[in-house]
Amino acid sequence: PRRMSTNWDTAVAQLTKLEVAISQLRLSIALFMEEREHISVITLAGAAEEILGKIAAAASLTPALNRRAEEARQLHVALWENDPGDKVFKNLKNKTRNELKHLSSGAPLAIGLEQECIRMLDRAVENYRHLHKRAATFVVQYERHREMLRQKYRDA
Repeated sequence: PRRMSTNWDTAVAQLTKLEVAISQLRLSIALFMEEREHISVITLAGAAEEILGKIAAAASLTPALNRRAEEARQLHVALWENDPGDKVFKNLKNKTRNELKHLSSGAPLAIGLEQECIRMLDRAVENYRHLHKRAATFVVQYERHREMLRQKYRDA
């Protein structure tokens, strides 16, 4: 972060939205790989995913949420021959994140925390990769860790 002032009491950081999203993504990946604070991983990765998705959309790229919601919508249409639109599927894909961020239903939550972390991190990383030809080390480390988890769940 770039500082505009050197006085501690009035220090102001000047950050781009991209820098904010990368900071959120870096921390969420670090926490996930340390198997700590899964709820924070979901909300931080979700915030990063949203910002990176909006930056991707502004660059005429398809954000991960849009792509995945469209795939789910197309499957629904093929199976049920009716089209509820993509908003329904976007809401479903963001349900856990939104429940954690807001007092949505007020009901206790039953969440597969590790799986929700992976879903949100995967979307954030997909958006990050749209915007960066060369991935930062923390992204590559997550992708390697993610592949090990895939093997673990396949073998289980």
